[in-house]
Amino acid sequence: MIINFSNERVRAETATSLFGAPNHPTEEGGWILSVKDDYNLIAWAFDNKLVIAANIPGSEWDNDPMFSTPSGYAPPVEEQPTTKPAPSAWTNMQKEISQMVFQMELEAGAGDFKTARGEALDNDPDQGYFKCILVPPLAEEALVVRYDDSHWLVNNTMYSALSLQEALQYEKELGAQLPALFSAEVSLVPADTKELFGSTVQLWDVLDKKGTRMAIQVGTTHYEWNVENSYNVALLLIQE
Repeated sequence: MIINFSNERVRAETATSLFGAPNHPTEEGGWILSVKDDYNLIAWAFDNKLVIAANIPGSEWDNDPMFSTPSGYAPPVEEQPTTKPAPSAWTNMQKEISQMVFQMELEAGAGDFKTARGEALDNDPDQGYFKCILVPPLAEEALVVRYDDSHWLVNNTMYSALSLQEALQYEKELGAQLPALFSAEVSLVPADTKELFGSTVQLWDVLDKKGTRMAIQVGTTHYEWNVENSYNVALLLIQE
């Protein structure tokens, strides 16, 4: 993704407000935004442009040494809050960076999310569960899942191990935050609900700039996971 600014000063101010000081140890003026398995999301600037890219398999950045995690590199250690902030408490920086990744997920949806798929779970691709290499910073993890014979979705787990009351409240707040999590390239229109994997998903249609409905929907849901009375809240991108 390439973002053009009116001039270098605006680009520099925006990049610093989003990412802080450059932290890439070998690429001057670059940022390592996230490291997931063998896949890195990085950013760099030149002239009045800001580039955000991931070494997605089959892309121009696949196997590019710039995306190799430098030897000895460790992400900054931040003091973790005792509880994860609710969606209503997310910062603008968190939402803006996640917006860029959600846009990449949307674009990957045009091709069965193939460019977002990482390693198959249990090394068995026939099961239809893959690690997602495009993980928004606000999400705990993401999976690419085949939910029927020919359709795919991305499950971004935003929260885990919540009580039912917390899950209901956080899902409501997540729905209210959706416009800030998707770029101005698209708009979201509330739609119906559907049942997936035993849970009810609240859906939004995705419209492009021309108002044309895209063949993908955004959804929010909560579901019980692993332990009785322990719930996850997820943001889904669902191929139709």
